[in-house]
Amino acid sequence: MIERRVASLLAVGGLIFILLVTLTPIPEQAPGSAATPFVCLVCGERGAVDVVLNTLLFAPFAFGLRLSGVATRRVILASVLLTALVELLQYTVVTGRDSSLSDILTNTLGGTLGAMLAGHLDTLFRPSAPAARRFAVAWAALWLGVMAVSALALRPWAPDGPFVVQWARERPPHPPFGGKVVAASLGSIPLSHGRLPAGSELPPPMRAGTTHLRVSVLTGNPAADWRPIVTLWRPGSEVLGLHQSGHDLVFECPSQATPLSFRSVAIRLVDAFPTDSGVPLDLTAEVARQTVRLASSYGGGQSWTLGLSPSFGWSLVLPFDYALGPEVHLLTAVWLAGFMLPLGLWGRAGLPVIAAVALIAGSVVLGLAVLPRLAGYPPVHWSEWAASAAGAALGWACSRGAAYLPDRCDSPSIGAFSSS
Repeated sequence: MIERRVASLLAVGGLIFILLVTLTPIPEQAPGSAATPFVCLVCGERGAVDVVLNTLLFAPFAFGLRLSGVATRRVILASVLLTALVELLQYTVVTGRDSSLSDILTNTLGGTLGAMLAGHLDTLFRPSAPAARRFAVAWAALWLGVMAVSALALRPWAPDGPFVVQWARERPPHPPFGGKVVAASLGSIPLSHGRLPAGSELPPPMRAGTTHLRVSVLTGNPAADWRPIVTLWRPGSEVLGLHQSGHDLVFECPSQATPLSFRSVAIRLVDAFPTDSGVPLDLTAEVARQTVRLASSYGGGQSWTLGLSPSFGWSLVLPFDYALGPEVHLLTAVWLAGFMLPLGLWGRAGLPVIAAVALIAGSVVLGLAVLPRLAGYPPVHWSEWAASAAGAALGWACSRGAAYLPDRCDSPSIGAFSSS
């Protein structure tokens, strides 16, 4: 039947995607890959990101394979064998890819979750009232847990040294800034290129969450990827960085995301650089009370201010470089609406109306008002409230018709996995 063919296509597409993502050589990463121990569980500077992405990577393949009629245990076995083959090829053949125990465990976990999700579609979309109640409470707890981790990761970070300052230096895979750095300072401390004197500390205001970075440059030709202008490093990690990306200015904030092995939070100022090279510019990046302000002297002055929010945590696990720009509120709204939809679905199906509304409203208020305030964030953007309400409302409206997908997927045969 057509649903099985679609499921098979999903499995094949997932397999092709896995092979493309994992077996593409990255020669510039060869030194770092060689230094990665096989037995590590959270590997490298962005190990937490790898854990999340490696778990998600195998889920579509396993989901499609299970929906096509393959038994759950065979799907899990296929995931184990596939990840073992990938790790063997990365270790012996593919240049610049690291092989680790973490990859094997997380890929297997992703395959197991995908298979179990496919095998329980009927329960998830058409749960009994007790099951829906458990799902709703668990999802609310997950929502608050994700927001709490995001709030912690986006908090300011002011580590101890020693520190090294780099002016217009390559940061693989990114080439250096094409212009010239004239001067740089962090608060009252000049940032000259090279190692800072032994015992140097970050400005005291940074420990309270206030950062003021000022850099004077002569511009170079714009390039599409990130080009490091000034970066401040400590052993093993970058503390902060200022980059050019095309005509935009990118600032990587000093945040707890770095010691937690997530991707650092980055903010983007659009049209901060001219097309011409050799133009003198003053660039400023400020952080105060979890609010970031970027400014450029180009064109008589360009600036943008963004209040950080725990809801921006989705940007910390992306598989590519990304800086929050004017579109951040739209992307965050999509993320929040998608996250709140299951809560509306299961809350309506498993609880009395008043209790369901209380659970949904209480979760949203705790996640968007109480938790950010306790963590020192400014009030969240209105779109976060609207998107959360819209997602929960959509889930609520869909609760009665949620049996459609399992029926179309021929769920009785899929649900019989326990005997296979």
